[in-house]
Amino acid sequence: MRAIAAKTRGRRRQGLTTVELVIALAALAVLATIALPSFGSLLGRHRLVAAAEMLAADLSLARLQSAQSGHALHVVLQPGDDWCWAVARTPGCDCRAQAVPACALKTVGAVELPGVRLQADGDAHFAPDARPQSRVEAVLATRDGDQTLQVRLSPLGRASICSPTSVRGYPHC
Repeated sequence: MRAIAAKTRGRRRQGLTTVELVIALAALAVLATIALPSFGSLLGRHRLVAAAEMLAADLSLARLQSAQSGHALHVVLQPGDDWCWAVARTPGCDCRAQAVPACALKTVGAVELPGVRLQADGDAHFAPDARPQSRVEAVLATRDGDQTLQVRLSPLGRASICSPTSVRGYPHC
């Protein structure tokens, strides 16, 4: 019995003590507290960029499809907390309806991009020859308003994106 006790007394135990684990977890909690706000900001920026790129792509899609089909198309922008837009066959198509309305070819809304707000000054209307019948300027922003992107439709029908708040990767408005 004494021989076994003598062998175990000389060995060093492997593993962590409870105190060491508590200190490591406290340090990890401090690092997570510091990193989470910047991660949330990064996630908000990526959602904002995705929304602006999708709106610009949908404006270009409506222009292209109106030229190909020979029919007028509209991009209906509905701002607010429950914002959405729709590429539609008819003006005034309600993209906020529970089911996708028959008039809409495509809809995008706040449900797909949480944390992004939409402000718009009108809808885009494309004639059958793809000429825009209206000028559109939509402002997309993060919920806190720190980062903003503008999507503009030129008189020739080209969509462009710029940033009044210096979002990296986009020219200043």
